[in-house]
Amino acid sequence: MLFAGAMVADRLTVSRNMFAGLEASVAVIDLLLTFALAVLTIKRPQLWLAALTATQAIACLGHITKLVGLQNSRLTYAILTGSGAYPALIILLWGLWSAIESRKQQPRGPDH
Repeated sequence: MLFAGAMVADRLTVSRNMFAGLEASVAVIDLLLTFALAVLTIKRPQLWLAALTATQAIACLGHITKLVGLQNSRLTYAILTGSGAYPALIILLWGLWSAIESRKQQPRGPDH
């Protein structure tokens, strides 16, 4: 019942013009996140962080194609900008797992 209510609310609130033009606010957030991840990757080079940065940069390509005027369909733009979400979650889980494993391998002090 809750899911059905969310679907109805989504249909009522989502604009039919979504992804018709450049989503400027989403593009700015994506570009800022890509920049921040790139800085983190440079300061702390780890494979999972570099993979996350690359995934986010690929998502930014959708905004760039819209900005330069390539005639993508709304679906293509939505896929390009949103396709990195699930891989990013998997990569974040990878980073979390590697952080947990590295903490397990660290020697503990006398108080532990």
